[in-house]
Amino acid sequence: MTPLAILNIIMMSLQGDNCRLSARIGEEDLDYFEHWVILGECRREPSGKRQEQSMEGPWMSRGGWISRGGRGSAVKGMRISDLRLRCAVCIETRTMIKKESVCAAAARVAILLGRISAEQIDVIRSAYYDIKPVGRAVLDSFYDSFLYWRALVFTYDAKTLGCIGASHATSVTKLYKDIRNDSLQAQRNRDCLLAPAKAMRDRIEGRAWDLPSEMYFLAGRLTELARFYVKVGDVDEAMPLYEKALVIWQTYGAESCPGLALEAIDQFRREMEWARGVSRRVHGGGP
Repeated sequence: MTPLAILNIIMMSLQGDNCRLSARIGEEDLDYFEHWVILGECRREPSGKRQEQSMEGPWMSRGGWISRGGRGSAVKGMRISDLRLRCAVCIETRTMIKKESVCAAAARVAILLGRISAEQIDVIRSAYYDIKPVGRAVLDSFYDSFLYWRALVFTYDAKTLGCIGASHATSVTKLYKDIRNDSLQAQRNRDCLLAPAKAMRDRIEGRAWDLPSEMYFLAGRLTELARFYVKVGDVDEAMPLYEKALVIWQTYGAESCPGLALEAIDQFRREMEWARGVSRRVHGGGP
């Protein structure tokens, strides 16, 4: 299995609640976001006039086009790399968040790329105008991907993610360590992941549940809520929710779902042990 496939599986596990991360990139995230965008460059070998292979990067793959208004459109200069698009995303994000001019934002991107001459900065600035406007959908795809990646950083250890981005292993490892050691990023990641959890808790606690007829739904909501806390390594918040769901199945399962009760109870216990394991990895306690 390729590193990209491994990452996709982890991504799907983090998105298992089918809830889109609603937070956007803030000024506190900007430097990390820009490094992540540039390090994630997707590339492919040239293959004649018509490119048939997709570009592969450490965190995603793409074709030579982007989606605008529900339709795909080709992007100039994206035959063998999507770096032009990535530079444009960084420039547009910096102009929106920091209110910098395009020239100043292009100079910042040039520094990240190690291209600091006036001619090189002008090439990056001109390329931005070739692509502009980047489009909200494209920006959102990068923002959400970064936020999910940041969640991975705080959920999995360096060894698990170490094979991702092998072509930039040293830089990726440094970015991973810098984010993990940044208490503000840890708090922003927690707030981002737990924003939907507050709404879910309010829905659970804001109504009277009819047991046993609604036991399946209540247990399911409690489990979903517990998983939000597992994502941020807060097993102390997650365990009481798992235990409530487990008690519901133990109390009402045999009556309401006789064919599923024993299997569901066993699955709850396995998931609770998995959650404890995630907490140990996040807090450096070993496997």
